[in-house]
Amino acid sequence: MESAEASAAAAADTVAAAADLLPAVPDAQYHHRVPQHPFNTHLFVNTLERAAVPAPNARVLMEGVRGLITARTQRAVDTQLSVEEMDNNAYLFKAALSELRTEMSTRARNDGLKLRAVANAIRREVDGLDQTIKESVLQMKHDIEIDMNNRKAETTAELKRFDIAVEEINNKFTISLGELRTDIESSKWDATRRAIAVIITLVMFGVVMSTVTMGAAKEEKEKAEKEEKEKAAMKDAAVGPDEHLDDHAYEHAAHHVDPALNSRVDQLLVDRAVLDRDILAGKALAKKEKEKEAGRI
Repeated sequence: MESAEASAAAAADTVAAAADLLPAVPDAQYHHRVPQHPFNTHLFVNTLERAAVPAPNARVLMEGVRGLITARTQRAVDTQLSVEEMDNNAYLFKAALSELRTEMSTRARNDGLKLRAVANAIRREVDGLDQTIKESVLQMKHDIEIDMNNRKAETTAELKRFDIAVEEINNKFTISLGELRTDIESSKWDATRRAIAVIITLVMFGVVMSTVTMGAAKEEKEKAEKEEKEKAAMKDAAVGPDEHLDDHAYEHAAHHVDPALNSRVDQLLVDRAVLDRDILAGKALAKKEKEKEAGRI
């Protein structure tokens, strides 16, 4: 703006100097010449006298004609311009035109300087705005990258925590399942021992009863033989194949298993199904999160 004002001041000084260099306009002085008309009064009077017009009348007519000619000549002189007046008016017109041309050129130059200064100011503002927008875009990109990295780190940490929780649940389930298997085996062996004890008790009770019911010696002998046979039969029944004994013990253990143990087994199986479902859901969610992050990138 200071340069524009300086340019305007310089242009005004130039206009003033040009006005000083112009010649001064001369004063308008009008020199009216004495009207010269080719009116011959003597010839006019003689012509009227030869036409049988009395001399006084001829003189009066001559005076009237001369007055008309003089008045009309004066009117023509008053209404028309002389050559000097035309030159003066032309000079004044040229001077005014030159002054107007100088003023218009100066004004156009000043307007051009002002417009150039305004354009430069607008250009500087546009450059500053462009730089500000670029800095804002870069800052926004940086913030977005930071947010994405933070989100990736949070997602990775969540997945790690989820994996750790899954591993802990699997370990707990494995430990509980091992304890349950141990309890089942213990119950099975307890049932087997109880079955063996019952069988031995029954054999001993049969032996005692057969011994008590023996009467005579003959009967004792027969009973002895019978006892030997019963003992052999009991021995065969008590000491049979291992597969038969294991099946009988397993059936007896199955009938004597604790219902609370069965309910605990069922609960563990249900928890395992729920855990599998949660694991699948967590994997699907993690996959979706990775796809979203890939789409944002």
